[in-house]
Amino acid sequence: MPERNSATRTRRGAWRAASGAPMLLLLAIAMTSGCAQSTPHHGEAVDAAEPVTVGAVRPGGGGDLEGLILPGRVKAREEVTLASRITARLTTLPIREGGVFHKGQVLARFDAPETRDALQSAREAVDARRSRLEQTRIDEERARTLFASNVAARRDVEVAEVERHAAEAAFSNAQATLQSWQENAALTAPFDGVVARRHVDPGQTLAPGQPILDLRSRAVGEIEAAVPESALPALAHSAAAIQLGDGPWIDAALLRVDGMTDPRTRTRLAYFAPRTATALEAGAYARVRVTIAADSTGERGGDTGNTSSAISVPSRSLVHRGALTGVFVLRDGHAWLRWLRVGRTSDGRTEVLAGLTSEDVVAATPEGLADGLAVRVAE
Repeated sequence: MPERNSATRTRRGAWRAASGAPMLLLLAIAMTSGCAQSTPHHGEAVDAAEPVTVGAVRPGGGGDLEGLILPGRVKAREEVTLASRITARLTTLPIREGGVFHKGQVLARFDAPETRDALQSAREAVDARRSRLEQTRIDEERARTLFASNVAARRDVEVAEVERHAAEAAFSNAQATLQSWQENAALTAPFDGVVARRHVDPGQTLAPGQPILDLRSRAVGEIEAAVPESALPALAHSAAAIQLGDGPWIDAALLRVDGMTDPRTRTRLAYFAPRTATALEAGAYARVRVTIAADSTGERGGDTGNTSSAISVPSRSLVHRGALTGVFVLRDGHAWLRWLRVGRTSDGRTEVLAGLTSEDVVAATPEGLADGLAVRVAE
């Protein structure tokens, strides 16, 4: 009996241990879940036991002037897109991108067998229409001679004259068709210039109107930039400058504002020229800076909205996460991560094109900071 009771107690202990294991597992899961739910989301404040002390900087720029830095390009005096005028297979593109050509040089040739057959048919049609025209002229002259001799009636002369007019029209039409095939089978350059872009490759069958080459002349015209609609009213009273590559800023003059406002980007094209003699290369990238002064009422020359502001921050203040770049903005005792659109970096500072104003306060360095973290600005 003692041995049996001992065995019974052993089985009951094992059962209690087995039944207690799931309870411990559930408790562990609940504690883990509670911890996960306490993780702060983006944009939520994180109240630490002791605020983190950080240095603060203000974006450079701003003040009484507001600068718009706009991407632009040096526009050639002549820019055209060479397009196909017939449905045919392209066989030759002798000039590559960046290649120089001269006026009258063949830039695209359609010389496939089917195109040659069409040209041959057009030539034969011209020959046939020419022969028909010559015959109708002879018939008309004969009818007039017979009418003068009172052998033929006046109606015979009129019929011969109508047939001659029809033959002349058919001959002119055949000549125009042949000329069209000859001109469209070999597209020539309208001016001296450079091939800016190739849209197609030899061997492709093109439809009428399909682009083949973008051409531009080597003569420089002006600098083109898209100006935001909101800045247009003050543009005529603004100071402008251009920058070519990484070169210095050069004073520029506004030449004109062309066209209608683009409904997609809400911009219009403005054209500028340097005030001093400057070597310009057609197609080169340029930047245009327009400085809009505050008016007498203290209001700026237009709400710039999403335009680029001429401000910058120290490069060490930036946060890089993959393709994103941002800074920690200090507000209400917390650090808030804000993503930016940035421009060029020079002398340890990075230009901010969008996402920041000159009134914001930025953490000097992002080390040790998180979005929403409580901070204290160092004196």
